Amino acid sequence: MTVKDFIGNPKWYTDRGIPYRRGYLLHGPPGCGKSSFITALAGELGYSICLMSLSDRSLSDDRLNHLLSVAPQQSIILLEDVDAAFVSRDLLPTENPLAYQGMGRLTFSGLLNSLDGVASSEARIVFMTTNFIDRLDAALIRPGRVDMKQYIGYCTEWQLQQMFQRFYPDEAASEGERFAERALAAHAEISACPVLIPQHFCAFPLHVCLPLCKLMWKKGSWLLRPLAWARSCSGGAGRVSTVPASPPNLRFKPRTVEDLPRVSLWELLYRLTFQGFHSHMHELQILEKGRYGPIYRNGMNAVSVSTAKLLEEVLRNDDKFPNRGDMSIWKEYRDLRGYGYGPFTEKDERWYNLRAVLNKRMLRPKDALQYGDTIGEVVTDFIRRIYFLRQRSPTGDVVTDLNNELYHFSLEAIASILFETRLGCLEEEIPTGTQDFINAISQMFSNNFQVFLMPKWSRGVLPYWRRYVAGWDGIFSFATRLIDRKMEFIQQHLDNNQNVEGEYLTYLLSNTQMSIKDVYGSVSELLLAGVDTTSNTLTWTLYLLSKYPQCQEILFKEVSTSVPADRAPSAEEVTRMPYLRAVVKESLRMFPVIPMNGRILADKDVMIGGYQFSKNTAFNFSHYAIGRDEDTFPEPATFMPERWLQDSHNRPNAFGAIAFGFGVRGCVGRRIAELEMYLFLCHLMRHFEIKPDPKMGELKSVCRTVLIPDKPVSLRFLDRGSGHAA
Repeated sequence: MTVKDFIGNPKWYTDRGIPYRRGYLLHGPPGCGKSSFITALAGELGYSICLMSLSDRSLSDDRLNHLLSVAPQQSIILLEDVDAAFVSRDLLPTENPLAYQGMGRLTFSGLLNSLDGVASSEARIVFMTTNFIDRLDAALIRPGRVDMKQYIGYCTEWQLQQMFQRFYPDEAASEGERFAERALAAHAEISACPVLIPQHFCAFPLHVCLPLCKLMWKKGSWLLRPLAWARSCSGGAGRVSTVPASPPNLRFKPRTVEDLPRVSLWELLYRLTFQGFHSHMHELQILEKGRYGPIYRNGMNAVSVSTAKLLEEVLRNDDKFPNRGDMSIWKEYRDLRGYGYGPFTEKDERWYNLRAVLNKRMLRPKDALQYGDTIGEVVTDFIRRIYFLRQRSPTGDVVTDLNNELYHFSLEAIASILFETRLGCLEEEIPTGTQDFINAISQMFSNNFQVFLMPKWSRGVLPYWRRYVAGWDGIFSFATRLIDRKMEFIQQHLDNNQNVEGEYLTYLLSNTQMSIKDVYGSVSELLLAGVDTTSNTLTWTLYLLSKYPQCQEILFKEVSTSVPADRAPSAEEVTRMPYLRAVVKESLRMFPVIPMNGRILADKDVMIGGYQFSKNTAFNFSHYAIGRDEDTFPEPATFMPERWLQDSHNRPNAFGAIAFGFGVRGCVGRRIAELEMYLFLCHLMRHFEIKPDPKMGELKSVCRTVLIPDKPVSLRFLDRGSGHAA
């Protein structure tokens, strides 16, 4: 059965219960074109090639299984020179197995299981090559693992004649016959390697210079391939210099979006509805990457990218005014209620002008440091609350529903900056309306994707739109009430001819041209982002530190040696603690706050990953899959902050974890969020050792636009001892 027959008949295999995979072995002397044949076959089929080196030191049984399972569809898996990796168990006593044994951690049984074991994947084409078939173990090349063996040997006289005609189509056929006879007479064993063949032609005397020769392999015969040789003949063989050139009549045709693998809308709806991915969209990224590769069209017809390199390519081609993507349902609510657009919903030049105002007193590091004392006071109050909450547990050291407590902390911290007032969220009795605001955020995010996906006519039938609007109503009601209260305070001072001094909100209300409608929109969005993102990051960070006590101990040593025990750390000091920064970055890699977002590149056509995309192409960034990419992050499921402390040559690609965005569209509150987390963790480490609560069990993540734990988090907070300043 040919490869094309195999590709075109999956139903034949399914109907008979036969595994839908195919294995081929190409064997023969070196340099005869085995690898070139596979390259040409891939070109004919429009397939890519996944080359795996079995003798790679880093290759293990598990890693090989993983690589084979995530190989993209429409690809050929190539295992070259398998004889160099494994020796036959039937070697003669006179042969030395060490001459052939690979040095990797891959075992022979591991290779066999990966090829046709229980866990082996379907719809797979595997090619193996070897120069010495007699050295291969019979178990490796039995039917089921190798379905077809093909010998690729030296050129025959007929093949040499055909290649000659391809090189020199204007020459008489008799010249080709004469060449073949002389070539075989001089070299009985002439290989079909596309690199060596031109040397044989160059040794053949011709009366006419042939400045351009073109060669390629197709369907078992030599056809046109862009290669060129500039030739100077001097009485016989002549001297040869090779100069690559592209024939003027051949033009490279780039692949386009139509060439990408594609997820159908029906497949997406099936996975969301019947397979439960509606709350696990981040895990769907992993599944689709394994099936369709690192770049493909998703079910919403956007181009999904899921490697750090591809993400970097897109963002480095960003527009002057970056377009976040489809924020229509966020805008629709603001239009419905008459609120202005904020930094998430505004676009183009209006967005740029808005960000210019909002960036002041917030985005620059020195601007964020001015809030250090304010945040420090909030952290101190949270430490006191931890002591209070522990006393309520039966063991005296457990804090339950920690994620909700961290919401209160984040709300208190961001409100103290935006509204220049304390809300009292960390008191024993939580103020009325605070928990309603937190619940409103959860309700809005939980219904966001359903509203985006469902047609407008369904809003009167299904509950998602109603819940979504109610969530936003709760968010804006809370924010506008605080803004109005601040405006009354400012107006009272102005009426009494008193100076108005303050920080962020006072600056927005008093010193800019923003309308009150714009202030409502911007501050509400900043409040939303400042609460949900920081609280979830801290939740995951504390959970990871409890699971990896060795990392927690390193962090404690850094914190305790960087600042004297009798003094509270300052904002400047916590930003200079490298391991502390690495802990936060590693947490955001494993559990990105926003596991997916995107861009629309509207200014120009771009080339991404070898594909040409026209203007207004929508890209989707699969941040969760990018952060779990084994090529960028070895052992991606392991919490390893030290990976971010390596030298620049070994450090992971920075685009593998960009929780705060990149470029001008980066998070406006990044510096403040980082400062909150650094101060929080620094203070907490000085007071407590964090351990898991055995009653909680394993924690998993769910996606409700942001990535959150699947249940309330409970952790143990053990005293480290006295003597530390709060």
